[in-house]
Amino acid sequence: MAFHKDQSWDLSCSHVCCSSRGYCPFSWPSSMFYADDSQIYLTMGPRNRNVSISNIEDCISHIIGWYSNNFLLCNSATIKVIYFSSKFINKDPIPSINIGVNTIKLESATCDLGVVLDNHLDMSRQVNNICKSASLAIHNIGKIRNYLDQPTAEKLIHAFVTSTIDFCYSLLFGLPKKQLDKLQCILNAAARITTKTKKCQHISPVLRKLYWLPLTKRIEIRF
Repeated sequence: MAFHKDQSWDLSCSHVCCSSRGYCPFSWPSSMFYADDSQIYLTMGPRNRNVSISNIEDCISHIIGWYSNNFLLCNSATIKVIYFSSKFINKDPIPSINIGVNTIKLESATCDLGVVLDNHLDMSRQVNNICKSASLAIHNIGKIRNYLDQPTAEKLIHAFVTSTIDFCYSLLFGLPKKQLDKLQCILNAAARITTKTKKCQHISPVLRKLYWLPLTKRIEIRF
């Protein structure tokens, strides 16, 4: 059995949790693992950096060994490692970690439960992915908008646009205004498509008519 293709090992947080039904067979704090996905989170300070890297290499090697002893297969090609840190702190990069005979290079971003997490956690890639997906949906709906009544168009917008924007809203809380403005533009475009409002008209009355909150308010309510 191979790991899930989106399998990731993340170096961060304050505890270690690894994941296949049951508890980790070796001694490791807060360890548990599932059949289809495994993740490890580990705090790494500047003084214990080498020790932390060694610990996580040993832990992953133990997990792979346990799978092998229980007739399971770990697909090393799907293992991803990312190091979360502040972009304002100067530090030596961690180029890779060694897992058995394999050398795993660190990722600049990884996808976890549909959310793209970059190494600085500024969510810029997640916002760009949302804008790309929602813009494509708006473009496709716009092609057939003249053949739809407003209730049907609104259902399509909610199904393919606002649902994309609303996904994991809490992660967008506190982002810089320039990031949120991108999503607000998508929301405005969706409202114009729904109501056939021209670009020269103000969008605020349209949003009120649709009972759509501005983006910042939507995030605050769901946070």
